[in-house]
Formats: sequence, C-alpha cells, structure tokens
Amino acid sequence: GGEGGGGGGGAAPMRVLELGCGNGSSVLPLLRGNPLARVHATDPSPTAVADTVRRVEEAGFSDRLTAEVPPGLTRPCSPGHGPFDAVMALFTLSAIPGGDDAVLLSAAAGELRPGGVLLLRDCGLYDMRHLRDAARGATPVDTAAFLRPGGMHRRYYSLADVDRLGAAAGREGG
Repeated sequence: GGEGGGGGGGAAPMRVLELGCGNGSSVLPLLRGNPLARVHATDPSPTAVADTVRRVEEAGFSDRLTAEVPPGLTRPCSPGHGPFDAVMALFTLSAIPGGDDAVLLSAAAGELRPGGVLLLRDCGLYDMRHLRDAARGATPVDTAAFLRPGGMHRRYYSLADVDRLGAAAGREGG
C-alpha cells in the first residue's frame, strides 16, 4: 500500500472530503491504501452515512473517518471541516437534480486548500448506463437526465459539460 500526504517521514495526513459516500466503497480502499489519509464522508442519505461508518469501523479505520449528512443538497459539509487536500465526487453529481450539481461542485471546490485537487468521476453521455436507462423506461427529464424507477435522478455528462462544471468551480483541465 502507498502512503498518503506525499509520502512518509512525518508527512501530514492527507485530508479528503468525499461527496456522496454511499456504502463506503470508495472510502475503504482510500483508507486501506493510504495510511495517512483522513476522510470526511458525506451523503444526503442518513442510511448511507451509517453504512459507511459501520463498514469503516468493521475494517478498523474509524479513527481516520468523520461522517455526516451535509446541511443541504448544495452544501458539501458543515462549516469547520475543511480545508481539504482533495475532494472526491464519484458518481455523485449525476444524482443531483437541475443545476444544483454545479452549485455543489463549486461549494466543494471552495473547501479545498490552495493546490488541492478535485476528483470527479460520473456517468458519461451515451455510455452503457445511459443507454440502459433509456431502454428500460426511465423517465426523461431532458436529453441528458432521467428520473429512474424509484425516483432517483441521474444525469449524464459530456466532456463539454465536465469542462463547464470545472470552470464554474474555478478549476480547469476537466
């Protein structure tokens, strides 16, 4: 396993904010592979936050995790948790309806320390998931977004969309 925070030898812990922690599937590998990483995991679902906390406790990493339901859909975390070295938004923004995805990403970028990085991975326009949603009867919201059975929103991003999100968040190089 590698070390976080730029290496060992007394290096400071790498502080990471995860938006949309879900069941902890991204937090656990990060904590396992980076012994200096400290993660603040957030999700609008109290059940998801509880699942992440439980799984991290079971893995023995609870001393390096804090977690919360954020104070609103467009607020990445409660005040006082930042700044962070990195913000991870993995398959999170696509679940945010309307233009609130850009608002959340911009607010999250504001939680970064100078030189911090924003890691975004999400659903691509015309990828297999997009084509499956279209074929399985998800309700179109517009050409790039669907309301899936069960009520979950899912947006699909083009490279130009990602560039616009990055620019709105004060970042470049989508």
